[in-house]
Amino acid sequence: MSNDSMATQHPESIREAAWFLWRNFAWTKELGRDLLRNWLRWHACEGSLAIIRDDDGTLCGVGMARPVMDSEDAEDCYAFDPEGKVLFVDLAVATNRQAFTMLFLVMLHRFGQRPMIAFRRYPDTDIRTYSLERFRRNFLRREMVYGRR
Repeated sequence: MSNDSMATQHPESIREAAWFLWRNFAWTKELGRDLLRNWLRWHACEGSLAIIRDDDGTLCGVGMARPVMDSEDAEDCYAFDPEGKVLFVDLAVATNRQAFTMLFLVMLHRFGQRPMIAFRRYPDTDIRTYSLERFRRNFLRREMVYGRR
């Protein structure tokens, strides 16, 4: 099944992700319901939407990322370059730390090794760019990945 058909055959996932973001991340309300759903749908079609669920099936994280050549290219929210050297994380929202970590692991698995990772931290609009190695050392520590604290 292609990513395109996945988005059209599972609109309930898009609605559920939109509702989760609406409840857990105030900035998404500024986008409005239609724009948020269209953005989620676009990411689903590109295979760049990650949804994390708890063991009981409750949605606990939604993330969207895409490869771009340079972090400045991410200003265009639909820029997508499969050969890009930067993984730009458009959004990563989770209700717990383990789900937040899993979002990044899923995104990194989906797009493979990129030299750089970039993102914004709401409400700051500046793009932060880090080497993937620095990001792994400082954020994706072994203790977090394996649930140790």
